[in-house]
Amino acid sequence: MIGHGALAHFVAAATHRYGLRREDRVLQFAPLHFDASVEEIFLTLCAGATLVFRTDGMTESVPGSSTLAPG
Repeated sequence: MIGHGALAHFVAAATHRYGLRREDRVLQFAPLHFDASVEEIFLTLCAGATLVFRTDGMTESVPGSSTLAPG
């Protein structure tokens, strides 16, 4: 289990380090059972950025992954 204080300090430091802003979009790529998902989810939401959930089709082909690109 991750303590509240540890997560809060990590999120604050990593958000500053990565320069994450409200205008950013982050792809939630790591499986939820993998610890990297904590970083993807909490950093994004705490920065006010947009968390984009992927579908299996997005990662299976180049045309599918192009839906992730802005514009």
